[in-house]
Amino acid sequence: AYGQHLADHDALDHRYVGEGLSADSAGFSLSIDAVEALRNHLGKPLSTPAFSEWLAAFFTGSTNEDIAQYSERDDTLSLAAFTEALQARAGLIKPADVKFALTPSPTPSSGSAYSLGFDRETFDINDAALAVILSLMKEDAVTTKDTPELLDHLDLLRTLYNHQALEFIDRAT
Repeated sequence: AYGQHLADHDALDHRYVGEGLSADSAGFSLSIDAVEALRNHLGKPLSTPAFSEWLAAFFTGSTNEDIAQYSERDDTLSLAAFTEALQARAGLIKPADVKFALTPSPTPSSGSAYSLGFDRETFDINDAALAVILSLMKEDAVTTKDTPELLDHLDLLRTLYNHQALEFIDRAT
């Protein structure tokens, strides 16, 4: 499947055509330089952000064709409406049937330390959002009272909510 992903993205598809092979490499005896070239050729794509994103997306997609993919809600919320709803209710929870996958980014210096996969989509996650995402992945209710950081990641949380990855929980009466 990752090979198909690379093939679909021509810029990432660098096929090995035998550069560096010489007469010394014939007869299934490869020179150390040829082995290193091949190792680098195979290893470089695995250390790219594209691989981390693909991996997160791959593990969150259903292998059962009968299960529908998640889609946007019929009534999506604007950022203002989402913020108001979050403050009026107790918080958010990830339903048990929703799969999240979190993979570390190979280049965290880009600002995003992780890729969050959901329904074959990926979202960039920084260290500041990590605690919120980890709590949601445990299927714990996350509230603004116990996790004030929720308010720092409203755009991400709204996007996940609008794609049916999160649900509001109401205040206990």
